Amino acid sequence: MSFESIYRMSVVLNMIDNMSSPMGNSSNQIQDTISKLEGMSQTFAGMAKSGGVMTVLGREITEGVLAPVEATWDTKQALGELASLGVKDLEAVELAAKSFSDQWRGTTKSDFITAAYDIKSGIASLTDEGIADYTRLAGLTATATK
Repeated sequence: MSFESIYRMSVVLNMIDNMSSPMGNSSNQIQDTISKLEGMSQTFAGMAKSGGVMTVLGREITEGVLAPVEATWDTKQALGELASLGVKDLEAVELAAKSFSDQWRGTTKSDFITAAYDIKSGIASLTDEGIADYTRLAGLTATATK
């Protein structure tokens, strides 16, 4: 081998040595980056699941809080409709509605008052207390006969 061949071979080996170190570092950095991305992917998946759970819980809490407000609104609306028929003693009807709904599961105050409206509009000669009693009896009959 000539001196020139040895020189060329040393230059090539030197170039390989100089490039192999940065290539090894690049490979390590790529692996680190991939590991970090996989960790972030798992973290985001966990966050998405947590967000879904929090959304469901928030909706349940909101519905639970708004249920009494909605029931009150429905009751006031039904009382307003009953008042439009000329019923003056709305308190007696509401008290009868509360008593009935407390005693019989599945009937709300607004359901009772709406039934009282239907009865009063069908039988105009009933008194205010008569409406409450008649509605209570109609509700009892409806509940008993399903």
